[in-house]
Amino acid sequence: MLMDVGGSMGGYIQMCEDLFSAAKTEFKHLEYYYFHNCVYDKVWKDNRLRLNETIPLEEIIHKYNSDYKLIYVGDASMASYEITSVGGAIDFYNEGEPGTGKTLLAFEVAKALGKPMHTWHVKSTTKAQQDLNEIIHHATLLDVREPAELDSDGDVPGAINIPLGSIPDHLEEIESMPRPLVIFCRSGNRSGQAIAFLESQGQTDMHNGGGFMDVLDLLED
Repeated sequence: MLMDVGGSMGGYIQMCEDLFSAAKTEFKHLEYYYFHNCVYDKVWKDNRLRLNETIPLEEIIHKYNSDYKLIYVGDASMASYEITSVGGAIDFYNEGEPGTGKTLLAFEVAKALGKPMHTWHVKSTTKAQQDLNEIIHHATLLDVREPAELDSDGDVPGAINIPLGSIPDHLEEIESMPRPLVIFCRSGNRSGQAIAFLESQGQTDMHNGGGFMDVLDLLED
């Protein structure tokens, strides 16, 4: 069983509990793994160890024979956004040259969907860094990491935590936050996804703070 643990699954907690109870009685041998929004290259058994103890999806594929059946549990509410978002929102962690795996996967997905790849203007990272230095001390800070990440890695003082998968459920709350708004995560990937989605909903004056350690460094300056 592959189980989506994205924030948008919050409304299905009781349904998932019922499913687990039924599955344990119906199946002789039940194995379960977790993923976030979409199944990519890794899954995990314990959400508290998501960042440290993952299992390659390829290993799962080759582990079980044809006697096993796959149960895929997820609402897919973020799937189309992650696949088609301008700016890139594919949460794929590859080894090797940074960004290569994401780019190649994005081209393959676009080809499979019959859609052309789009290009977009990328802001100067130097200018973006200068902007962050100027606004960080009077900006509203939004942390889009999962609660388990805050428990394991620590939080940023004064930051509001809304996990990436829960962003669509908090649009009014985020729109009411004082600007400028600095959004960050663990590495800058999910915060970029959050900004792209919020901009598509008409929200403005948002800045990618990158990883939480970057934000902490800026706050200490």
